[in-house]
Amino acid sequence: MRFSCFFIIVSVSCEAAAASDCGCSESRSATRESPNDQGSRSGKNFVEESPSIPIDSVCRAALHEKMVLVKGGEFIMGTNRPVILADGEHPARVKNISSFWLDATEVSNEAFEKFVHETGHLTDAETIGDSYVLGSTITESKAIQGAVQAAPWWFSVFGASWRNPEGPGSNIIKRMKHPVVHVSWRDAERYCEHYGKRLPNEAEWEMACKRSLGGKRFPWNDEVTDAENQRSANIWQGQFPNTNTKKDGYEGTAPVDTYDPYPGLPLKNMIGNVWEWTADAWTTDHGTKPDGEETRRVKKGGSFMCHASYCFRYRCEARSENTLDTSSVNVGFRCAADALDSRTL
Repeated sequence: MRFSCFFIIVSVSCEAAAASDCGCSESRSATRESPNDQGSRSGKNFVEESPSIPIDSVCRAALHEKMVLVKGGEFIMGTNRPVILADGEHPARVKNISSFWLDATEVSNEAFEKFVHETGHLTDAETIGDSYVLGSTITESKAIQGAVQAAPWWFSVFGASWRNPEGPGSNIIKRMKHPVVHVSWRDAERYCEHYGKRLPNEAEWEMACKRSLGGKRFPWNDEVTDAENQRSANIWQGQFPNTNTKKDGYEGTAPVDTYDPYPGLPLKNMIGNVWEWTADAWTTDHGTKPDGEETRRVKKGGSFMCHASYCFRYRCEARSENTLDTSSVNVGFRCAADALDSRTL
């Protein structure tokens, strides 16, 4: 199968464009789940300016973060060599995807703070009163409400939220460029909708991930054995959950623009750093649609807590899930948008 793809990076100040009329389940408190950290037209990529897109449309699609336009086409979703069978990584299947926009980076604390100021939004973690935190990073032990039995390194912490990632006593003052965390699927959906965007569906996310890596299995190369020494993605290095060598530069989250852009598409941190919510309801039976009452949603990409010995999910085809209102210290998101003008395709 052959395809060509191209991308356009757009970054526009809505303030500067004002003259152009830029307009821009089940309750978790009842049932809590573990975070389960389980080409150009000639065939090559190119970057181009696109004066044909109206400035108001561009502004709506790229209010905060730069976005990458991914040309649609066929790709192979999933794999016939699954690592975690229970997750439904298999089988490999052909998908045909329409062109779409995707944020070049995960949504940052800085961008989310702006959203909160504009809307007064309270996250599910803030409303419910707690969220999940990695035990070794908790700032105040008295805020611990309990551990997850199946994953004793996970603790429910009173007061943990996007503003206080490790619970009371922590803050994001020096982490404004880091990805926002402790955001539920509902929080992510609300953010994207506010800016005229949406969450990517799973197929879109996976196609962008696979194309961005340019045929490689991981951001560093095809060898999982090189994960311990690589400096291309933010994952757990060492012995999980006791020792993190931090050879990739970070113990927790990394700024959203960390590491070089991927070779195939200029996307950052699709693998590792934080899990990213997608629009899709969870299912492992890809021949049927999920039940309309399904309250779990797919997340992709793995996180800084993923290690081959525990959560070997820092792969494009890997997947996991959580309920609509679940949040944790290693889950964030990026937004997508429909292609704005067919003349650019």
